[in-house]
Amino acid sequence: MSSITDQIQEFQEASKSYIETTIEFHRLRLFKGLTLFLSSSVHKLLSILFITLSAIFLSTAVAFLLGEIWESYAMGFFAVGIFYFIIFLLVLLLTRKKIETNVIQRTSKKFLIKYS
Repeated sequence: MSSITDQIQEFQEASKSYIETTIEFHRLRLFKGLTLFLSSSVHKLLSILFITLSAIFLSTAVAFLLGEIWESYAMGFFAVGIFYFIIFLLVLLLTRKKIETNVIQRTSKKFLIKYS
């Protein structure tokens, strides 16, 4: 009889140990995922920040250059604004579906790889 109680007690201890290990594993996995997400987000935000600053300074320089050439700074800035508006319309009209498809495919691949 004591053999069965010993086995039950060993089973309980093994089960408790398994549950604690599983919980710790999932905590570490969550920590890893959050850390990767955070570092990736910071990298992307810094990249976007520097690209945006570069675009602003280059656009301003081009606007001043065109203003000098046309002897009207307002026309230089207007021309740069029209250029960006045309680029915006082209991107909006020509690539919307491609961007949606690309985002869906990449997200699906990451999701399916993670949870398969």
